[in-house]
Amino acid sequence: MAGAKFQDFPPMREEVLMGKWALSTSKSHILRSTCKCTEFLKCNHCVYNSTLKLPDLPEMTFDRNSLSLCHSKTGCKVELITLDALKLVDHEHDLIKVSYADEWSAKRQDNENIKNTPKPFDWTFTTFYTGSLVNGKSHQLIESETNEEPNQEMLLRRDKILFHTEFVMYEDELADNGSSKIVSKMSCDADFCFDTFKILPKS
Repeated sequence: MAGAKFQDFPPMREEVLMGKWALSTSKSHILRSTCKCTEFLKCNHCVYNSTLKLPDLPEMTFDRNSLSLCHSKTGCKVELITLDALKLVDHEHDLIKVSYADEWSAKRQDNENIKNTPKPFDWTFTTFYTGSLVNGKSHQLIESETNEEPNQEMLLRRDKILFHTEFVMYEDELADNGSSKIVSKMSCDADFCFDTFKILPKS
C-alpha cells in the first residue's frame, strides 16, 4: 500500500533450561530483499550481501532462524547461525552440472557467452557447516576430531521428550533442478540433547 511504513516483527524466541545448559531458539521470516538500514543499525539484507562472497543467495534464506546451546556456568556456546553456514559455501567453483548440461552446451558451441561462467560458485549451496563455537569469558571451546560414536542404546531409549524444536536455515529450488534445504532438529530428554543438522538435496 502506498505510503505504508515498514514494520518488522521480532522473531519468535523460545528458551528452556536443561540442567547446566540453557537452550534458546529464534524463528522468523525469510531475509528481506531490500535494504532496511536505519541511522543506527545495519539491516541483515546489507550484512549478508556485504559479508558473503556469493553472487546469489538461496531463494529462501531464514536469516534470523538460529539455535544456541549455552553452558550456564562458563558462558561457552554452541550455535547454529544461517550466515555462518553460508560462509562455508564454495564461492569460487562450480563443480556440479545438471544431467542435460553437456547436451545443452553442445547445441550452443557458437555462443561465446556460455563458454565461461562469469561468477562460478556452488549453486547447490552445499555447506560443511557443523556449528559455531563461542568462548566464555574465562573458558575456551576447542574443536577436535574424535572416533567416538553416539551411544546407540541411549538413542534407542523411548524416554520422554521434554523439548523439541525444528527450523529451516535456507532453501532453494535450484532453478527447477531439484532443491537444497538445510534443516536443524533438536530433541532433549532428561539426560541429553540430540541435534540433527541435515542437508536435504532433492533431484
